[in-house]
Amino acid sequence: MKIKHIAISIIITITSVSTHAAELIVNWEDNASVHSTEAIEQLSEQTGLSITLLKPLQKTFDLVHVQGDSETAINTLQNTGYFKYVEENGLVVSPKTNRKLINTNHFNYKKLNSGTIGTLSLEIDKFNDPLYLGQEYLDEQEDSRMGLSSIAKARDYAVKNVSLDRKVRVAVLDTGKWEHEDIVWSDDEANFVVGGSGAVNNDYREMGCSTVDLKNTGLDYTCDFANLIPIIESNDATDKSWWDSDGDGIYNIVIDGHGLSVASQIAAVSNNNLGMVGVVPSNLLEIVPVRVLGSYGGNGYSTANGIWWAIKKYSNGSLQEGDQGYVRPISEPVDVINLSLGGKSAISCEANSYTKDAITEAYNMNISVVIAAGNESADTTYVTPANCEEAFGVASSKMSGEISVFSNYGQFADIAMHGEEITGATMSTLYYGTGSNCGDSNSYDDCYAESSGTSMSAPNVSGVLALLKLAYPDLSAKEREAMLLNTAVPHEFNGNGQASRASKVGYGAGVINAYNALKNDALAIDTVNVQHRYAEFTSPVQEAYLAKMITVAPTACSMYNVQFGTLQHATDGVSYNILQTSSTGDINSVTFDKTVVADVPRVTVDTSTYTRVAVQSCKDGTCGEIVEVDFSYSVQPAICEG
Repeated sequence: MKIKHIAISIIITITSVSTHAAELIVNWEDNASVHSTEAIEQLSEQTGLSITLLKPLQKTFDLVHVQGDSETAINTLQNTGYFKYVEENGLVVSPKTNRKLINTNHFNYKKLNSGTIGTLSLEIDKFNDPLYLGQEYLDEQEDSRMGLSSIAKARDYAVKNVSLDRKVRVAVLDTGKWEHEDIVWSDDEANFVVGGSGAVNNDYREMGCSTVDLKNTGLDYTCDFANLIPIIESNDATDKSWWDSDGDGIYNIVIDGHGLSVASQIAAVSNNNLGMVGVVPSNLLEIVPVRVLGSYGGNGYSTANGIWWAIKKYSNGSLQEGDQGYVRPISEPVDVINLSLGGKSAISCEANSYTKDAITEAYNMNISVVIAAGNESADTTYVTPANCEEAFGVASSKMSGEISVFSNYGQFADIAMHGEEITGATMSTLYYGTGSNCGDSNSYDDCYAESSGTSMSAPNVSGVLALLKLAYPDLSAKEREAMLLNTAVPHEFNGNGQASRASKVGYGAGVINAYNALKNDALAIDTVNVQHRYAEFTSPVQEAYLAKMITVAPTACSMYNVQFGTLQHATDGVSYNILQTSSTGDINSVTFDKTVVADVPRVTVDTSTYTRVAVQSCKDGTCGEIVEVDFSYSVQPAICEG
């Protein structure tokens, strides 16, 4: 311990501190002072602050209790020079989503009568799971459905090209697990939620119960006061707490189900005649539940502790196996971490903060950390932990590709994926022990719902990153994420040809195309999309504008937007040739009169001079096949048809 005397000016500044109390996370400069009650006592004496060591955290971090106003205490401690960073132990709020229950037979009769349900390309008889054909978000990305991500095709591609010699491991840091017919949980699990008399600030009313019903028959709907126990760190990630919501001394069970829903999107078992289909085949996946959110949310440090545990860097300090609060280490680090949580909280992602340090360490180990952007329709600059720079922030898209109304946006939203009316296994206090079960089973393990939110977008992205890990195990986490970023399709214009809201507020590279990312072929041109530049000009005002434009720029009726290739963004070493000619004959034999080189596979071409256009992708000096552009299916504005 190397606490030294500090300037008297600090003591003077805190003489007017209020009597409020604060819990702070401190990051020590000096390793010798970490986890030291003696160092805390000397610091308290030298600053005049009443400081207590509440809990040793990971590495050089500690949780302390300080008597006084939190802002003043933070400034005082930061000015001592003993700390790399001091932050408030903020509350991470549990995500709130609107869920609409699904009857498990909902799509069966429709399937028999009409063949497909709301999908354009899902194979009808590929899976026997009754909700499969209602999982539109698995469908192909197409012109009118650019908010989809071709997940089903990506899943097939990964299965055919598995190179990983083990199961891919995905940790879901959320409200915990619930035993369900469609989920096979890992033997690895952990809980970092604390509550009741075990809570560090002693004022949470959330408790555990010693008479918990492990068979979920509803017998633990209430817990007698004599059977209440503190919730402490453990290896039980079950999504159950007991809460005295109205202060009458009766503790009722609280079940959230958010973690179950998130996990099922990634890992639901397919072809078992039950429920839904997960993004990743269950025989290739291990889903690890980590409970970091209780019914009230989570402490500022619980999420970071969950990350440290999932990457196998969590230390129990002086605790030994069998001690209360001991968490058995995870067997092996995971490959992807999903965080469908966060919001405008007091936790920090500044340099040297507890959460950021954990995320940085995960990426140092090539583990992706996927975080939901949040549902406040706000800038992610102010949303934690989505604003952690290293993390992969996920916004939600509509079916069209436009950003969802509820989705957060901005510089920390790296990418988007459809997050509206997403199928998931579900559970909730509403369906437990009241006779209002959501399914057919008395054990509450057959419930499903459709939910909306970036909480639903993020696990689909985590699932796709898991598919990429299966196919490309030797790439780094950032390289796999780059494959998603480079193939994501931006939604630049709305149906009226005006700039989209997504392009104005920003949701990163665009909407994921999972199949193109898995193919990882910069030279491939499977499809070429063509649209007249003014195809959407249909109103009288727009037609009048176009008529005036033609008098000034006669080639306006010959302008077409052309999009092609798997990559959608400028990528090192990749370029695109746009070739034009009026010569007849095979496109591979003609001489091109004009060649334009572009760095993105989206161009506007003028066909008034040259009647034929072809495109070609090149990488590091090697070019792929020449593909002719077919203009015959594009529709001109009425004013151009004459």
